[in-house]
Amino acid sequence: MKIKSLITALGLALSMLATAQDYCLTAPFGYGASATGGTGGSVVKVTSASQLESALLSSGKKIIIVTQNIQFTSLLKVKATDKTLLGLPGVKLYNNTVPTNASDAAAKTGILYFKENSKNVIIRNLIFQGSGAFDSESADGLCLDAVTNFWIDHCDFQDGVDGNFDIKNATDNITVTWCRFRYLKSPKSKSSWTADKGTDDHRYSNLVGSGSSDKPSNRRITYAYNWWDEGCVQRMPRARHSQFHLLNNYWSSSVASACLGLGGCTAYIEGCYFTQKKSVIYKDYSNDDGASNKLKFVDSYGAKDGLPSNVGTVSAPTYSYTALSYSETKTAVTNSTCGAGATLNVTAAGVVSSSCSSSGGGNVDPDPTPDPTPTGETETTVIDFTKGSVEAAVS
Repeated sequence: MKIKSLITALGLALSMLATAQDYCLTAPFGYGASATGGTGGSVVKVTSASQLESALLSSGKKIIIVTQNIQFTSLLKVKATDKTLLGLPGVKLYNNTVPTNASDAAAKTGILYFKENSKNVIIRNLIFQGSGAFDSESADGLCLDAVTNFWIDHCDFQDGVDGNFDIKNATDNITVTWCRFRYLKSPKSKSSWTADKGTDDHRYSNLVGSGSSDKPSNRRITYAYNWWDEGCVQRMPRARHSQFHLLNNYWSSSVASACLGLGGCTAYIEGCYFTQKKSVIYKDYSNDDGASNKLKFVDSYGAKDGLPSNVGTVSAPTYSYTALSYSETKTAVTNSTCGAGATLNVTAAGVVSSSCSSSGGGNVDPDPTPDPTPTGETETTVIDFTKGSVEAAVS
């Protein structure tokens, strides 16, 4: 009876540990773990695009707080270093420009673009809102171009004209956590404007790598606890020549035609939940991008007909992290109070927390009706009572 009680108690403790989830990280993990932003710097409050530009371009460490909605009428391009950018609850950066020609699309759409050699930047709790999907000469809600050490956390990306959030060129050491990507506006048809390029439905959310020749020596990105929500058609992400850790992400768009579109990539896909069918979850662009992919699904789930097959050999990331099981991912990510999106509490003094607990953490309850056994490898907890140790075995 004592042994049985011990096993029960240990099982309960392990279960509690497995479901503990910090909705408000105090620092990034993953490939962008070195990002410290403006920590230790002075606090600057901004209420306009020009003030935001000045603060991002200023020298030294800064914690920049957007205190009210800011409208953009053109793409803001900056080279920034050692900056933290925070939004007060509900604050958005938005651009309502509807392009009528290619010149308008290139110059007047989009919101924020970090130029080459920007480094050590943190962005949290902001809503990026575009005017709706048009394509093609247009700009994105957020773009990182040849930057290093960025952490994007708890942001809500909506209705990017070209894309919601793109990454290109020699960008490396990036972590994206607790972000929500979606399209709330109907896409514009190609015939509705006069640009010479476009599509009838370009709700393509996240592009990594601008073309098949975009081949940096390293482009490493951690996507964790993100939600590709309704309206996303493709690019969740569409990536070229990159290394990914996709951890505890959720894909739920009913109009998706391709979630992961990869060419020349290595992807370790862990604890992820896809509502789409197998043929939509992964599209192989190796022929287009001139290099084959390697991908591995671990404790992940495809709701319709399972997951695509693993390809090649992919090792787990070497950095420290805690993974939820796939069955907990949906509940955690879609939590309307604390989950993916701009759900943090940010004060005018720059204090960041989550309403799920006083420390910014919180416990995630497992799905009340667990899904079937996932496709892909699973991790099993093994308790060795003779050694008093707990080990994880992969089966």
